[in-house]
Amino acid sequence: MKRAFTLIEMMVVLSISLFLSAIVFPTYSRQLERARFEVFASELTGHLLLARRRAVLAGESVHMDFSESDSWRFRSLVEDSEGQWREISRSTATAGNDDFKSRLPDFPLPHPTQPRNIQQALSSLHAPEVIFTPKGSSSATLVFCDNRNQVICAVISGQTGRFRIFTWDESSGDWKVYF
Repeated sequence: MKRAFTLIEMMVVLSISLFLSAIVFPTYSRQLERARFEVFASELTGHLLLARRRAVLAGESVHMDFSESDSWRFRSLVEDSEGQWREISRSTATAGNDDFKSRLPDFPLPHPTQPRNIQQALSSLHAPEVIFTPKGSSSATLVFCDNRNQVICAVISGQTGRFRIFTWDESSGDWKVYF
């Protein structure tokens, strides 16, 4: 004879399942957010490397445009022989990474290389763009933040065109070098 589950047995199993999911889901969710953060930091680093390398190796100016757009956060452009701007790369607002915006977090953010707070999400002589040339670039500080205050900051040296990428560590309240 087959025996069915009692209501009490079903409630115990359901309670245990809910308890375990309440423990596992936040941990999984934080890992997923961290992975998205890492993907965006890698994408930004890759585009800055591409722009700088293209300027040095091809001997041409590369403009990185950081204007707000629905389909991209930043893109790189070069001028062709007819004087027209041609796009060579574009970051896309991919699913899961579309919450990173060029904005400051809700708390005062110290500059990673200077003794002052960052006042603008994009600080450049050529705002809203950064220009890489064969011999240098625009001096710039770029900040991207998501809704959970994960912060990425790129500091670009105008004299050399070299850059550093930093990530904000909330637990220590300080910057960590990413690249």
